[in-house]
Amino acid sequence: MFDLAAPIVPGKSAAGIKLGQSIDEIIKSHQPVEILPLGDEIKYCFHQIDLWVKHDKVVQIGVKLDYLGSIQNKISIGSTINDVQLAFGKVIEDEEDNLVVPNIFGWCFETEIWQNGHKIDDNLISQITEIFIYGEDLQTEKS
Repeated sequence: MFDLAAPIVPGKSAAGIKLGQSIDEIIKSHQPVEILPLGDEIKYCFHQIDLWVKHDKVVQIGVKLDYLGSIQNKISIGSTINDVQLAFGKVIEDEEDNLVVPNIFGWCFETEIWQNGHKIDDNLISQITEIFIYGEDLQTEKS
């Protein structure tokens, strides 16, 4: 089983899975619910975890739903944008509309649908629904 309480380490790991790990090793003990080809990557969907794979290696990890792990015991699924800003600093949208904290590389997140327009500052109570971990070579290719 995936470790749904494992720490989320930006740029490194989540759910007991490390970036760069072989997908063959993972699917020996975990059956994906869905497999989606995405250009030169393949997305393996599990219940609480999504894995993006390139050349048989995990290049991005997404956690969602009932995932219990957190980043530095501070931010997890269900935390708000405001929680992120209080813990790590200003949240911005990058060039691909991912929510990021510029001074902490290797992660981004999505929230529930915003109810107050399209400005981050107007949606600080929006809760995180997904967290994505990626490495250096994915700086411009995440989620």
